[in-house]
Amino acid sequence: MHLCPRGNHLCRRALPIRLVGDSQLSNYDEANAYMYQNTCSFIRNCLQLVLRHRYEFLDGFVAGSTCDCSRRLADVWEHYRFTPFIYTLGVPRKISSAAYELYESELHKMLDKLVQFTGTPVSSELLQETIQLFNRKRSLIRELYKMTRLEQPPIVGSELLTVLNASVSMPPLCLMT
Repeated sequence: MHLCPRGNHLCRRALPIRLVGDSQLSNYDEANAYMYQNTCSFIRNCLQLVLRHRYEFLDGFVAGSTCDCSRRLADVWEHYRFTPFIYTLGVPRKISSAAYELYESELHKMLDKLVQFTGTPVSSELLQETIQLFNRKRSLIRELYKMTRLEQPPIVGSELLTVLNASVSMPPLCLMT
């Protein structure tokens, strides 16, 4: 059994982990020292977890410039160097051919920086393997969603949420051999 397809150095060197926050956390005192109190609670929650060392195992952080609050988290992260690698990905606001070109350009820039940081060159084959791996994970998640529609579901919504949070916070184990 392999965590990633054989030869998939990208996955071994740069495993994506999503910051999901903690629904039990309601005190953002430390995060409030870095951000306005009217900043999105999800962003402050994530920062609070970073400040409490919940994500100290991370080597890098990639933020999408999707909103002002997300951008502010990236700015704080970069200023205080919570991780050695930091990148803010420009995300288009529209769907158009120009937006696709912009997004593709942004992804290439990010990949270049990631390759520079990890020292791992990325081939088309490697990217294809990684895409297949994560598409398989998405397919399995869709199967779980289907199970919740059964008359006697083997998994309920709260359990599904736990699985979803875990699925974005750990390697896609056992999906490919």
